Amino acid sequence: MNVNKRLGGVIIKILNKSLLVLLLLFLIPQASALTLDKDDIKLIPSGESIGIKLETGVFIDDTFEVNGESPSRDAGIRPGDKILKFDRQIIHTANELKKALENLNSSDYVSIIIERDDKEIEKQIKPLIKDNVKSLGLYLNDKIVGVGTLTYVFPDYSLFGALGHGINDSEIKIDEGYITKSIVKDIEKGTKGNPGEKRAIISDRELGIVTKNSKTGIYGVITDDSYNNRKVYQIADKSEVTLGDAQLLTVIDTDNVEAFDIEIIEINRQSEKEIKSMKLKVTDEDLLSRTGGIIQGMSGSPIIQNGKIIGAVTHVLVNDPTMGYGIYIEWMLQDSEIFIK
Repeated sequence: MNVNKRLGGVIIKILNKSLLVLLLLFLIPQASALTLDKDDIKLIPSGESIGIKLETGVFIDDTFEVNGESPSRDAGIRPGDKILKFDRQIIHTANELKKALENLNSSDYVSIIIERDDKEIEKQIKPLIKDNVKSLGLYLNDKIVGVGTLTYVFPDYSLFGALGHGINDSEIKIDEGYITKSIVKDIEKGTKGNPGEKRAIISDRELGIVTKNSKTGIYGVITDDSYNNRKVYQIADKSEVTLGDAQLLTVIDTDNVEAFDIEIIEINRQSEKEIKSMKLKVTDEDLLSRTGGIIQGMSGSPIIQNGKIIGAVTHVLVNDPTMGYGIYIEWMLQDSEIFIK
């Protein structure tokens, strides 16, 4: 049986850009949905390798036992919960929680306020001590860093979409984040059982502000003006996608975007957003010889068919890296609040 693997990377510290995000959201009409004629939606298909740097607040990745007990599970805390306060102290980072825990004078139950399903919930948790260190039995994550591919830029509204799937396969809310230029330095070829990967350097050159992470990708505002004069393409809605030849755009050497031949071999006529809209097979001998097929870091690579953007690469089949899946561009646009009339 083939096993599917989500592409893209994940974990770093980013600059404080809250004020800039608020200013951009005020100036650029992306806060409310846009309904446009399909012919008026003209996108730049990118294919560029990008670095992704996000701050999410303190999320719980998992729980573990301390001396045979699980203080977090006993308190009713679950993976995916976001920690807002501990011992009445506002928590922004995992390090702040660690320090607050170290400074506790009491070993009794302590108030912890979490966010779950957009609701604040107060729990009582009892720290335990192992090897003279206080522990809550929590694995935490407050930063995400990775490499992926920029799918499109919508120059009329300075918007972008990337990846084709959510980070960590979820809709973790983003406190702050941005995408940067990335340079591919090396390739690990994909083989059966190992999808391979791009090895890239993430630069500090900012391309845009990330405002949303959803199951179909990450979205935000382009701040780099180098996209202003690039060629735009029309899009195809999901009904226009056909079996047969297509191309994907991606980078496998430095920052050079190249086009490679693929074949759409299966189409899922979906009525709601899913990230496996079409199945594809790499037919380009050049790409096969250089990468073995689809590799990690290609997620978000735009797919072109009949001169139109139809979607983006999302997954590789681990047991056959020559094959993978893609998402309709229509679904990605919807999560960027752009709808087709």
